[in-house]
Amino acid sequence: MRSGGYTGSLGYIVPLCLITGAFLLRWEVVMYQKTKQKREKKFARTLGWINVIAGIGMYAGNWIVSKLM
Repeated sequence: MRSGGYTGSLGYIVPLCLITGAFLLRWEVVMYQKTKQKREKKFARTLGWINVIAGIGMYAGNWIVSKLM
């Protein structure tokens, strides 16, 4: 039987990664820049991009797997 979409909790994880990554990049980085906290700004930016890339990667991986089955 073929599944047509997200399996398990992947449907919640992908948007959660994308939203938290966008939040970190949009608000946290700006807040740390205003308060001149360089280390925290760099960490928030790195973590934000990791979340966005992980969300896109999981979405693409799920799409590829669903096309192969």
